[in-house]
Amino acid sequence: MGDLINLILLVLFTGYICYKNKHKITYLSPAQAFGIIVAFIGITTISGLVLYYGGQWLVSYIHMPILAFVVKIAIIIIVITLASLGLHAIILAFGKKHD
Repeated sequence: MGDLINLILLVLFTGYICYKNKHKITYLSPAQAFGIIVAFIGITTISGLVLYYGGQWLVSYIHMPILAFVVKIAIIIIVITLASLGLHAIILAFGKKHD
């Protein structure tokens, strides 16, 4: 049940972001918008997999709960930072093609 709620929240959040940036999306060609959507879905999926499987694997070797929590938070920060930098680079690349 929790997975279904997370999926619904992800779809709603993605829709909200698209609605919020609708004026920016209209400047893109359909191919560019599709490329950005595919990149967003791909990076989000890869980030989720890394957070879940990579985080669980790494934390399984740590037996101190406080240290395991700190490592989980560090993994989350690193993955979100790398994902946002990747998405930013992709959006800049698509934007340069548009100019």
